[in-house]
Amino acid sequence: MSETSQLDILTTKVYKCLQDIITKLQINNCSVNIKKKVDYGENHLGVIVNVQISNEEGQVVNMVIKNAPKSAMYRDFFPIHNVFLRENFMYSKALKEFTKFQNNKNVKCTFGYFPKLYGAVLDLDNEAIILEDVNELEYKNMKREDPINYAHALLVVQELGKFHAISFAMKDQNKELFDELSQNTVDSHFTQFGQKGSVKNCYENWAKAASISLHKFQEKSIYDKINALKSDFYNILCDIVSPEICKDYAVICHGDVWVGNLLFKYLSNGQPESVCFLDWQISRYGSPVLDLSQFLFTCTDKSLRDQHYEDLIKAYYKSLCNFLQQLGSDPNTLFPEEVLQQHLRKFSVFGLIMAMQVTWLTLNVPKDDFYDIDAATTGDIDKVVDNFNKPNTEKYNLRIRDIILDYFKFGYDLQNVS
Repeated sequence: MSETSQLDILTTKVYKCLQDIITKLQINNCSVNIKKKVDYGENHLGVIVNVQISNEEGQVVNMVIKNAPKSAMYRDFFPIHNVFLRENFMYSKALKEFTKFQNNKNVKCTFGYFPKLYGAVLDLDNEAIILEDVNELEYKNMKREDPINYAHALLVVQELGKFHAISFAMKDQNKELFDELSQNTVDSHFTQFGQKGSVKNCYENWAKAASISLHKFQEKSIYDKINALKSDFYNILCDIVSPEICKDYAVICHGDVWVGNLLFKYLSNGQPESVCFLDWQISRYGSPVLDLSQFLFTCTDKSLRDQHYEDLIKAYYKSLCNFLQQLGSDPNTLFPEEVLQQHLRKFSVFGLIMAMQVTWLTLNVPKDDFYDIDAATTGDIDKVVDNFNKPNTEKYNLRIRDIILDYFKFGYDLQNVS
């Protein structure tokens, strides 16, 4: 095996893992091209490395290695080791069991798509996950700052419905296995991440930035509600991701459903036919509405929500029910529609808060202010945080104001969530 690019990008152990994978795939006399992806601000919890393996016999395999950032300061700020453990568990155990469960039921159209796991290194300070490169399967990303249209949104909510249905069915039919999976996916991201005061301050500042978009007089009651709770938003997040408050209705959630973690494959007429879910690193056991609300509030605009918000909720529930029946369980017993409506009222605040974070990072922070997380310094983070001291962009104000007003228009509130 010869190397044709910067092998110092990978540690010795990660490179050895890659070699073992190549041997297992029986790719002989091959060349390995390794290239670190430089696109700062696109990935906050991992450094993306593209790998192409090829030989003279015409074999070509493309992989993506998600490397843990090396910056000690950055690792101290973010719970890097935990998110790599969680993502590996999702790929190597939870999603594997979900796939097996579906296949045993002979369902016609299984849940969406996610990358194949080739291998992982999970040593502290030397974590890496090696996955198939789904771009080679013609999955494409969308611009993170742009809202998606109805066709894309419909596809995503239908796939989320199927994904959540697997949890309900497995809990119903194989509780011992599901308990093992759910016990290993209780949220640890927010509860550990939020121990630092600087993190809580960021969520307070995101709420403050969002409230500035509102008219203090015309929208006074909503403005006052946001401001009254801005210092509690992080605590609210920690509370609502707990499975205990879901009783019997918790499922294994993706955990971070927004356009940055979704890739789409298209038909010849340009319509999306399949969605690939990436980045399972903060998957959690909680209300299905955690996934649904984050997607609907971070990825759509007001025009789409005005026309199709209720349609998308109905499409999600219809997909969940149909798939749950295909899997052999009763949706009316396991997740009645009135319970979904209760969860929308109680847990959609998760989508609101995550929208405050995502829209600020994508629309208020200049691209040049992001940095290489492999070599991040305190100054790099301070440069991003300093944008809290600058005026909001007009695009951000319009987007986040619409999100907040729609949240309350849909009948959701903040009074019973803290």
